[in-house]
Amino acid sequence: QNLLTVKTVAADAAIWLAYVYRLENELEKALEILTDTLSNIPDNIELEWTYLLIKDMISPGDNIPEVEKFASRHPMFHKALHLLSYHYLLAGEMEQSGLILNRAISIMPYDVEIINNLALFYLMEENSEQAEKLLRKAMSHKKHSVSVINNLAVLLMEKALSFGENPLSRGLFLLQMFKIHPRQRTPKFLIPNF
Repeated sequence: QNLLTVKTVAADAAIWLAYVYRLENELEKALEILTDTLSNIPDNIELEWTYLLIKDMISPGDNIPEVEKFASRHPMFHKALHLLSYHYLLAGEMEQSGLILNRAISIMPYDVEIINNLALFYLMEENSEQAEKLLRKAMSHKKHSVSVINNLAVLLMEKALSFGENPLSRGLFLLQMFKIHPRQRTPKFLIPNF
């Protein structure tokens, strides 16, 4: 049991050190620390996940097979599914992305990032009703998420345009209500992070 505690502390220390290097934009150093630690502690899920995230930050999308393997070994680890869905979306594999996002949300139904991304998936699939429903659900769980508020505002402005209304009447009202300045005109996909 003492060995398990030492391994857990060592893995946590490596993750935190990698996080500090990430903040300093020293991703190669972060990856080096995580690689060394993984060689000694190969069975730590959070350590392996952090390694995959840093690797993905260095070269986005290049390690999809590794993330797929990780997700198949840890099917209840919703963060891996979230990252996979993002890369499938970028690759234009909408059906696969949607299936994975729905699987992730069934595991973690209150994860605001996953709810947001599933809403944007539905928006891309031109199902704005479902997208709005999900964005409102995300807001009910995290009222001050700037990305979710922005995405809902963009959706409401687009809806107003389609009805021939002044788009500012809906979207800017929402942004003003939360004292947020409109920084982007397109919805923002939230990428898994640590």
